[in-house]
Amino acid sequence: MSGSRRAGLAAVVFVSLVLPACGGGSSGGSAPASGVTAKQYMATTCSAMSDWLSSILSQVQDFKTQVSSASSLKQARTELVALVGQTEQDTDVMISKVKAMGPPAVSNGEDVNTKLLSAFGQVRSALATAQQKADQLPTNSPAAFKAGATKIGNDINSELSGIGKTLSDFGPELDAAASSDPNCQKLSSQTGQQ
Repeated sequence: MSGSRRAGLAAVVFVSLVLPACGGGSSGGSAPASGVTAKQYMATTCSAMSDWLSSILSQVQDFKTQVSSASSLKQARTELVALVGQTEQDTDVMISKVKAMGPPAVSNGEDVNTKLLSAFGQVRSALATAQQKADQLPTNSPAAFKAGATKIGNDINSELSGIGKTLSDFGPELDAAASSDPNCQKLSSQTGQQ
């Protein structure tokens, strides 16, 4: 079952890759966007991501309990499908919060916002695919189930690793805002990033 747990824990991998990407690098070249301040942007983004991560970690704990007491592989599959589906819904909520805020009013604000929303969209897409695959896991063989669940977890981790690499140039204004924001500090402590 350790592979199936990876589906929920992949969120931690994603957040640990995204948080450090919120700083450093040059500031692109686009003109400042008219929108929220860098502080507002990072506060809202980090808050949305922290809520997302907290929800996922709580669901993973519930999943572990439910799977350990599952009476059949069909029940374990149902629990895994529900976990991935809820994670997908939580991702939609996170995306909605960031979209509603709009881009930050910094020199590369439009680019940052586009990259961030694109990355979150890729996460959502990976989760939708994972949910479909989880729903097709075989329930007639514990070994086949475990292999399939492990593959799903590995696929999610692979997708999330690639996304983290695309988010490496958010610029000094957003980096400074993130480093002083309590929501970003909370997110950092949730992911073990310092």
